[in-house]
Amino acid sequence: MSNTINFKELTDLELKTLLFEGLKEAFTRQGQMAIEAIELAKVVRDEYSVSEIMEANKKAEIQIKREKENQKAKDEAERQAKLWEKKKKIALKLSEFFEGDTDLTVNVWNSNTSEKRVYLNMTSWTKRSKSPQTIACLYVTGNSKNKPMSLECNIELEDKEGLKNLLSEIGNAWNSLRLDIASAL
Repeated sequence: MSNTINFKELTDLELKTLLFEGLKEAFTRQGQMAIEAIELAKVVRDEYSVSEIMEANKKAEIQIKREKENQKAKDEAERQAKLWEKKKKIALKLSEFFEGDTDLTVNVWNSNTSEKRVYLNMTSWTKRSKSPQTIACLYVTGNSKNKPMSLECNIELEDKEGLKNLLSEIGNAWNSLRLDIASAL
């Protein structure tokens, strides 16, 4: 058995358990071992002042906090990357549906009464007129005037059912969304 242990590799719990079990074993032995364990504890106490131990604890707490913050930031960055991948897929599907046109925005809207709609707008029209020019609106949940999953389309399309399916997919995947297609690509 090696007489050296790399204490830096131990977790706090492993180190605490090792110390506790080692002292417990030393005190259960007869005679000199118990006396030596007490003497070692006194040496450690004398060698390291309470303020040094408290400072070491403070540094350890700061390090743990920093590691948790770094992990949280890493997790958030991964979450954002996955979110943008989903948005990019939506943007690609809409761009392909409109034969490469990226001058579009899609909005998922919810009311206070659980009504959900998916709006598809032309971006350039919005910039010129200062108000959205809605190409299509899918009433996902419906309302008093429109049945669920009904599509209101303000442009001529050969494949209205394809657009309805695409907007339905977006409405089912998102509770709230505002996405400029060009910036997502």
